[in-house]
Amino acid sequence: MALLTQILNGGPGPNGTSSLQRRSVSSLPSTSKSHSPDAPTPSIPTSDADDTSKTVTSLSTSYVDILGPADQATQHLDPSIATAGLKLILNVISNPLSSETMSRNRLQLPEEIDKWSSECLRAYVTHFHDRWPILHIPTFEREVISIGLRSTAIMIGSWVRNETADHSLVYDIHSILVKNLLADLTETTVDAAGVWPIRTLQSALLNVIFAFECGNDKLMKKGRLLYSLLVTVFRQLKVFSAEAVEHQIRIHFSGDFPPWAFAMKEKWKRLATNLFKLDTYISLLTQQPPSVQREEMSLGLTSTFALWNAYGLDVFFRRWPSEPLERSSYKICDLALGSQQPISPIMLVEDIQIRMMGVTNYVWILSKMRGNPNPALCASADQKELIATRLKRCKLQLDGMAALWMDPEQHKMHIEFLLRAYMGSEEPFHDDWEKYSRGRFFSYVFSATMMYHLLSMHIYADAQSYMQNLPGITSSLAPCGVTLPYPPNTAEIKEWATSMDSRIAVSHAIVAYRVYSGHVSPSELKAEVVDPIAHMTIAVGAGVLWTWIQNNGMTCTCNCMNVPLVDGLDFGFVRLETGKSPEVENWIRNGGDIWLNGVQVSRKWEIGNAFAQKLWNQLGLQRSI
Repeated sequence: MALLTQILNGGPGPNGTSSLQRRSVSSLPSTSKSHSPDAPTPSIPTSDADDTSKTVTSLSTSYVDILGPADQATQHLDPSIATAGLKLILNVISNPLSSETMSRNRLQLPEEIDKWSSECLRAYVTHFHDRWPILHIPTFEREVISIGLRSTAIMIGSWVRNETADHSLVYDIHSILVKNLLADLTETTVDAAGVWPIRTLQSALLNVIFAFECGNDKLMKKGRLLYSLLVTVFRQLKVFSAEAVEHQIRIHFSGDFPPWAFAMKEKWKRLATNLFKLDTYISLLTQQPPSVQREEMSLGLTSTFALWNAYGLDVFFRRWPSEPLERSSYKICDLALGSQQPISPIMLVEDIQIRMMGVTNYVWILSKMRGNPNPALCASADQKELIATRLKRCKLQLDGMAALWMDPEQHKMHIEFLLRAYMGSEEPFHDDWEKYSRGRFFSYVFSATMMYHLLSMHIYADAQSYMQNLPGITSSLAPCGVTLPYPPNTAEIKEWATSMDSRIAVSHAIVAYRVYSGHVSPSELKAEVVDPIAHMTIAVGAGVLWTWIQNNGMTCTCNCMNVPLVDGLDFGFVRLETGKSPEVENWIRNGGDIWLNGVQVSRKWEIGNAFAQKLWNQLGLQRSI
């Protein structure tokens, strides 16, 4: 049964068995105390279904490969079908009584709308799940009966597919979902000893992520409110505590069947880790302190992407023997604090990213110390260097992992581990399976690299205020929380523009632009699959670069776009790896003019206006602002 039909009918049909539990989730009476992670919520009714309990030996038949063949392309359907489908979802989540009536009547939808909902889920998995692997996709279609969570997945998939001109229906659905989630999280008694509302928490996190990725100002404001409440509920339930999660599983979801035991524990790790990642993004976007403290993240590291996305029990047991189970002995807080890290052979890009995210609070503190009239309270050069050095270590590890492919024969075993760690629905016997796995790996490397440059720019520049120097900014383009009057060219800004700090920040801005340009190709990669941290980094870099150009006091000597390089540095030809470009270090110490691929970067940089405007429009977002 297609996803939208299941939403309108209140969950899986009579044949929609739970793929991991002995008793079907949908067969549990809604009035009884359920041990299902999908227990019905007061605001969205669910319906009972026939009891289709099965033994463990038949579990493999319940796994559903939502993606199908790895090379199958997503086909765009008639926009009117998308509109009809979105209106149906909006009606269901807006009118619970209407949903209950449709559930009793077992509404059958037109085939084209069912097909549309399946394509939306496919788009969600292909273009969103890789970056935010929160849901256990292999069991999603059969396991999840939460109308709110299913609606969220379809909503995001429709937005990714860019099916409607103004996305107004998608935004309306999101607003209703957020309203329902706020009610659920505030009106439901939070009981750490009871069954935790996993589906509600997953839906809430996904809706907050969507609000910040779509960039709609109204949705972002409500998203921040929901996010604050979500963090509070996490703390009340003690979701960040490994001991509390173990107790939850032991009391309510006990079982030793490996796929079941793995999924029950992993879903909480994924939820907490992605919340931590989102917290970093929000802090960097809004220049507010992080809401989640590194020290409270006592859960172990997540599994490989491959095991979390094993489509079928046969696939799970093929991947299980090569899974580095010792990863769970390393805690998230230890990586974030920099006190411990996994050994190189089992380290993943996500681990390095966690170490970088642990620096976010330091970066925010530096931003508050900057410009303090009391010299004793200003950030010292040593403090900045200490944080920057920690980030450089992370970048060196990242460069080392990416460099493995430069000599594949010498690093054959390590490369094979990484390829298998980042598999999705593809298998080693599929055509081009390495292509998809390698692409996923380098996508993570790209996101971590952009985060490195963004954090580094915030260390050495007042990036948030410098972004206001970008030309062509109007009130309709500014993100919430950012004031628009241009800051004057004060002595403080001019002093910064002639300092080593400014040149360090500018070097990160230009290198980040080169990395971005080399990764994002309109012919090969759609904007929807780019991590928003990349757009945020490029926009901040534009503000830093523009402020430096306008205030560094250097005289422009160029009369045309192409001039010979006499004195200075052309950043278009330097190596991108950390520590591999001594000419950059020399320029940072001594200053001088800079070029980018033979074009001098100066006040008369004619492409600067269009360049800055384009990047501002992508500020940490996927489309608007």
